[in-house]
Amino acid sequence: MIKRSKSYTALLDKVVNIPVIQITLLVIVFLLVSMFSLSAQTPRKDSGANGPTPLQIGDTIPESLWSTPLQVVNHSDGKKVISLNDYRGRLIILDFWATWCSPCVAALPKLQKLQAAFSDQIAIVPITFQKEQIVNTFIKRNEIGKKLNFSLVTGDTLLSTVFPHQLLSHLVWIDKKGILRATTWSEYANAANISMVLEGKVLNWTMKNDMLQFNKDMPLLTSTENGAPVPSKIYYTMFSGHLNGVNPTVGTSRDSIAKSVRKYFINVRLVNLCVIAWGKSIPELSAKQYVYPTAKKSMYVRPEAVYSEDWNRENTYCYEAVMPEHTSSANFNDMLAQDLKRYFGIAGYLNRTNMQCLVIRSTKTARNSNKVGIKLSHLIWTFNNTIFSVPLIVDETNDPTKLVSSSIMQCKDLISLRTSLEAEGYACMLEDREIETFTIHKIR
Repeated sequence: MIKRSKSYTALLDKVVNIPVIQITLLVIVFLLVSMFSLSAQTPRKDSGANGPTPLQIGDTIPESLWSTPLQVVNHSDGKKVISLNDYRGRLIILDFWATWCSPCVAALPKLQKLQAAFSDQIAIVPITFQKEQIVNTFIKRNEIGKKLNFSLVTGDTLLSTVFPHQLLSHLVWIDKKGILRATTWSEYANAANISMVLEGKVLNWTMKNDMLQFNKDMPLLTSTENGAPVPSKIYYTMFSGHLNGVNPTVGTSRDSIAKSVRKYFINVRLVNLCVIAWGKSIPELSAKQYVYPTAKKSMYVRPEAVYSEDWNRENTYCYEAVMPEHTSSANFNDMLAQDLKRYFGIAGYLNRTNMQCLVIRSTKTARNSNKVGIKLSHLIWTFNNTIFSVPLIVDETNDPTKLVSSSIMQCKDLISLRTSLEAEGYACMLEDREIETFTIHKIR
């Protein structure tokens, strides 16, 4: 798990509350999921080599760490080096991030507002292992980066060793007395939680504690001798609960000696497994095309009021199947379907459902000259997967690559979205459409 690959970062943490959809059995769930993010869990890219002793929650920050020089860019006074000692006596929040981690970047404006709101009571310090040149390029070219007034620590190797982690984002909370109080995801950074730490209250938070040495290639079940040698062939399917601190992953491995094949799904949502068991090769569905008529929706979609890590620990699972090497994909899907029925009493199926949609069409006044902005297709994808106050958007413009103003992404309701799109020459109408959906229902 210390591979720090960015293979699905752009999708996996783009959205945090959406089921995986399109499946090609072995690479599916999390090559696309990011969009759903299981809470934006993005692997880091540094090696975590040996170094200073890692600190635990409740430890006091050692004096040597306070004075350690930290290389920075974007400092308001033009400084190239700072130290934690510059912020001593405040609540310090270390924000470990990377330019390719979408949730990390998306959180920066929120962190900047919190810094302004609490002024000199707190110090939020973004930290990345990436080099100065990469971060400077991000500041110059990225729309969020251009607006940052943070000092950004670059080229870090020390702090990530003192505060070890595997998945981004990663916040480290150091109180005014210099005591490590918490490690969390970035979603914990809000005014209420900051006030709790400033007031010295007990934190009943789910702490982020990554498993740095997890080996996904090892079976989840292991056999031991029980008065007899371990058999040469062992076939099984199994479910387990969430593995804390382990990145969601899926894969296949083969054992040529035992002539078996192993398929594993680690920390996945039930909806991911349902799509594998009962789905087929279909165009990608959005989050709004999943229907839960009799099933408890909160088992499949995280409510906004619940922290990602808390929800994931209760509602994501591990599934493993070790089968004869000749087992077909269809047979595996059937076994998975039977296990989902047996253990969870659920089933899924593809269907077509009539629903009200927001249909977008081009008009003669639609702008064609935008040279900056975002693609219309990206805007529609974002609204269909993250903004649930707006109906499913159907694109009938016949030009999804056309650029629209990026400011439209700030719309949070139907009225403001329609007004903004119509100002750019698009017609937006509410119409009933028969839409392909995936339904999950209880069978007992």
